[in-house]
Amino acid sequence: MLSDIAALRYGYRYEYKKLAQASRPVVNHDVEVAIYVRGTNEQITSIPFSVVEVDHRSSTGRYVIGHVQLDALHTSAAFLDSETFIALIPED
Repeated sequence: MLSDIAALRYGYRYEYKKLAQASRPVVNHDVEVAIYVRGTNEQITSIPFSVVEVDHRSSTGRYVIGHVQLDALHTSAAFLDSETFIALIPED
């Protein structure tokens, strides 16, 4: 911590050499994932599930456990809604 304070005092800037590397990792969104989603009926119906394993509805809300393509989940309205809870379920 003292070294950081000294660096700020003398105007030293840290180098981040790995940021300048040409090879960037490629992310594959074309994969099916298992998820748990909790929210309102409108939020959950915006997710195009390929398989629904559990669909629970009550007076306080709804949750679904199922499989969806990652790119489809990313573009769904529920993904952008802060009131929706989405958790990835690890595969066995």
